[in-house]
This record gives sequence, structure tokens and C-alpha cells, in this order.
Amino acid sequence: MMRLGDLAAWNGQTADALRHYGDALSVNPATRLDHNWIQTSYSAKQRLELYGGAADRAAKREGIDQTQLAALEWYAGRAALDLGDDAKCLEWFSRVLGRTPTDAGARYYAFRSAFVTRETARAVELALEGARKHIVPFADVVKALDATAKAQFISPVRTLASKNRSNLPICRD
Repeated sequence: MMRLGDLAAWNGQTADALRHYGDALSVNPATRLDHNWIQTSYSAKQRLELYGGAADRAAKREGIDQTQLAALEWYAGRAALDLGDDAKCLEWFSRVLGRTPTDAGARYYAFRSAFVTRETARAVELALEGARKHIVPFADVVKALDATAKAQFISPVRTLASKNRSNLPICRD
């Protein structure tokens, strides 16, 4: 299936290429595919359809490695983020965290999307979980952000802290 996808891509048959890649990933999420090439060659909408569809089909299969499935969901979440669909982004990254709860990048994107979609309780839950159980990897993700992204992260944290001022343990964390 991957080779069929490659042939279709080389011949400019985008829809066929994505269908073959999706089929291969849904059977085996660890299939070797140049995800960086997919990221730069296809639109966010196409990537969301590819990874989201493959992840949904793979999730129905028995014996699928959950970490590998989480990787497909991560790429779907990233595509949703690139599309500006924060509700879908939150959905995909929440699925990732359900399979790999220590994924600090997924936690950051889920937190950000929960805040943007005004799911304040979910944003607080995600931030607290990151602060209490996975602080070092979560802090490393935040430290690696550029100045604009850091400001976008700090603003909701301050807002959440002020909204929870009466709850000292939450505010402190």
C-alpha cells in the first residue's frame, strides 16, 4: 500500500496517494512514512483526513499498539491545530493523552485548545495534571516555545489562576 501511495504521489495523484497512505497506516500505524514530507506537501485539511481517518480505522482493529496509534492521533491533532480547529485539536490531543498520559506536547496543545474553546474546567485539569505529575517534561515544552507562544501560554495560566484565587492549592499549582 505504501508503494502504491508513493507511485500515486510521484504521478501527482494526490487523492490516491493519501488513500493508499491512510490504508497502510490504518493496518499498521508504525508503517514507515515520511511524516515531515507529508507535513510540508499536503494541506492541513488533507493531513487531518489522512491521519484522522487512519487513526479511527486503526482504533477498531484488535492488537494495535496504543503508542503507535497515539502517534497517528498526534498528527491528526497537529493538523487540526494548523487548520485552526481548536475543538478538533482538543479532541485529538485528549485521545493521545488517554493512551500516553506523559506526552507533554499533547498536554500543552490540549491545554491551549481547551482554553481557547472556553472549556475552562478541562484547561485547569490539564494544567494541574501537567504541574503535579509531569512537571519536568511539561515545563520543557513551555521553555522551548518562542516568545509569542510563551505569551499565549502564560495568558491563560494567569487567567485560570485568577479565576481559582479562592482555591489556594489549584492557584498555587
